[in-house]
Amino acid sequence: MTFIIWGGLLFWTIIGIEIFILTIAMIYERFIPATVSFIVTIALFQVCSNVNLWKILKTDWLTFLSYFVLYIVIGLIWSVVKFKLKTRKIRREFLTRKESGLYSHNYIPTFEFLTSKIVGWTTYWPFSILAFLLEDFLKEIITFIWETCLVGLFKRIYEKDLSDLKKIMDEEDARRKS
Repeated sequence: MTFIIWGGLLFWTIIGIEIFILTIAMIYERFIPATVSFIVTIALFQVCSNVNLWKILKTDWLTFLSYFVLYIVIGLIWSVVKFKLKTRKIRREFLTRKESGLYSHNYIPTFEFLTSKIVGWTTYWPFSILAFLLEDFLKEIITFIWETCLVGLFKRIYEKDLSDLKKIMDEEDARRKS
């Protein structure tokens, strides 16, 4: 029975929902729900569409194997980049917490914990990149703009408008003490 027409509205709706689910799963690094969702989507297409995925794999297995190897290589490259981004983020957050006195030694994850995520980053690299662009990259841009441009601007405004008031307060405090 054919409910899903390849390239039809229902097909693209299911693809859109799956992209959304996988991206959210990558934002929270939940690889098991991502895998379940992916398997359910593939099974849905296999059962409810006129495309036989197994037949395609059997007849053109060499092309599939080539694309699969390329996919994994790109995923491994992304996992190295993601690992570096993750360690930088942990370092930055730790130092920020340390400055404010809110850190603990338990905050730094173990090497094993971080490397356990490599398979997920490699497997779901397109969605991991999308999650990075939607979450971390925007935060990085905003943080960069804040730290390099806006903090200095706000500090200059503060000093221009309120520094004389601080002097007045200091003079009054000095008069009261004497």
